[in-house]
Amino acid sequence: MAMIAEASIVALRGWELACLATWAVGLWLVFRLGASRLYLGLYGGASLLAFWDWMLGNRWFFDITFDDRFFTLFRVDGLVEPVWAGFSYGFFFGICALLAVHFGRWLDERLGAWQYPAIAVGLGLLDIVIEGISVGWLDLYRFNYRESFLWWGVPWTNIVFIVGAQIPIIFLARRLAELVERIPDRSPALTTAGGAARPDAATEAAIGDDPRHLGWLPFWAALPIAPAGIYIGAFATTLLLQRLEPWVPVR
Repeated sequence: MAMIAEASIVALRGWELACLATWAVGLWLVFRLGASRLYLGLYGGASLLAFWDWMLGNRWFFDITFDDRFFTLFRVDGLVEPVWAGFSYGFFFGICALLAVHFGRWLDERLGAWQYPAIAVGLGLLDIVIEGISVGWLDLYRFNYRESFLWWGVPWTNIVFIVGAQIPIIFLARRLAELVERIPDRSPALTTAGGAARPDAATEAAIGDDPRHLGWLPFWAALPIAPAGIYIGAFATTLLLQRLEPWVPVR
C-alpha cells in the first residue's frame, strides 16, 4: 500500500480536535433546536457510522491510507478506523438531516422537491473542499486512486456517494418528522372557564415535551435513517467504481 507524506503533528492533532469540536457543536445544536427525541435519533444514528466508514475505507471502495499516528478507534484485519473519522461522519450526515427537518417548511416554500438534490449536490461539492484541505494540503491520509480521478487529492466519485446517501437521509428524516407531527395529541385535558381544553399541571409534568405519548419511538425510528442512507449511497457508488476501476494497481 502506498505511503503518505509525513504530516505535521500539529496539523494531525489539530484535525482530530477540530473533528471532535465540530461534532460537539452539532450535539449542542441538537439541544439548542429543541432536544427532541427525533433529533437525538438522527444525530445518534449518524454518530454510529464509524464501522461503515471502516468498511468503505477498504481496497474496493475508498482505498484509504491513514497516517499511523492518528488515535485509533479500532483495528480489524490490519485496517484502522481513526477516532476523528467517526465524529466527522456524525456531524456531516447528522446535522444536515437535523437542519433539513428543523427548517423544513422554509425549504418547502423556496425549493420544493428540488431541496433534496440541491442540498445533496452542495454537500458533495463541500466534501471535496473539506477533504481537499485534509488530503491535498495537510497530507493526513490518502485515497489510492489514479490521478485522473482526483480533485485536490479527493476522488470526484465522492460526490456520487454523498448525493446517493444524503438524498434518502434527508427525505426519510423529513417524512418521519411529518408523520410524528400528524399523530393526534392524546394528552388528558381539563376544560377552562372559557371552554378551551388544556392539560393540567400534573399531566404536563408527566408528559414533558411529548404530548402524543410516543415515548422513545421517534428516537428509535430515526436512529437507522443515516445508516440506511449510507447503504444506498455505498451500493450505487460501488456499481460505478466497479465499472471505472479508479484505484492505483497493486504492485
